[in-house]
Amino acid sequence: VVHARAGDIATLTVTVDAVSRAADGTITVRFRAYTSEATAYSTLDPRELFTIINLEGETLRPLGTEGDFRSIPPKGAVSGSATFTVDAARHTIILQVGTGDNLKFYEFDFTRKTYKETVIG
Repeated sequence: VVHARAGDIATLTVTVDAVSRAADGTITVRFRAYTSEATAYSTLDPRELFTIINLEGETLRPLGTEGDFRSIPPKGAVSGSATFTVDAARHTIILQVGTGDNLKFYEFDFTRKTYKETVIG
């Protein structure tokens, strides 16, 4: 669970429901954004919420997203996904979730089918 700002309107709660990896290296992050504290419609850019951290090189932003986050009703929720492509030989990733000072990092091992919160830096 991560809290993210939706412009200057409201704080949204984002939960990651699942992270999967296909054989070709496609990583899909399925998530849900809740506006339980909002008093007006909110907008969220999912591309700003998720990053794959590569400690040996360039970090990755989502190549694409699914879900309509342009007009989330107050006290509502929207589901969606973010898609990345990594080297097909890579079986572990570090996923950064959140924005600003509210960042969390999770290490996923797709061979062992495990994940854990981790610290970067």
